[in-house]
Amino acid sequence: MSITNKKCAQSKQDEKPSQCTMLLDVSPRFQWDHGNGYCGEVSLQCIGLYYGAWISQGLIRDLNKGEFLLQRMSSNDKRDPLRTISLLRFKYDEWDWKNSDSAQYRDFCCWMKISLLRKHPIMFGIFFPNNDCDDYDHIVPAIGIRYRYPNAYDPDDILIYYDLYS
Repeated sequence: MSITNKKCAQSKQDEKPSQCTMLLDVSPRFQWDHGNGYCGEVSLQCIGLYYGAWISQGLIRDLNKGEFLLQRMSSNDKRDPLRTISLLRFKYDEWDWKNSDSAQYRDFCCWMKISLLRKHPIMFGIFFPNNDCDDYDHIVPAIGIRYRYPNAYDPDDILIYYDLYS
């Protein structure tokens, strides 16, 4: 699976003949203070807007008791994204990374595809060249997918996301 940043309007005209496109109606957003950790907050804000709720990036950070990351960093970390999502009354399906095989790329890609085809936007982490974070460098919302087969991993799938700052 490859990923592409949705910087301009994507349409069915961009499809290859054998592909389908699922593109959710998620408006692009910009994170506050790029480089200082508002990517999780604005990703959740994008998803909230998809469901009709505007939520301030600042409110999300306040509810989370700090920067909104994809998981708690330790057992005593007061920042708890799942608690924050629940406080905002979102229903969610978390990728079961703890109980997945260490080689989980294909299963994770298939889980993302199925979620998007069910019209559920996703937050996920990406890496940047020359950054040194172990888990991820940036949190982004996945808002669409270009695919051929709906229920299986396909290396030719294209995941569509917003980078939140361009």
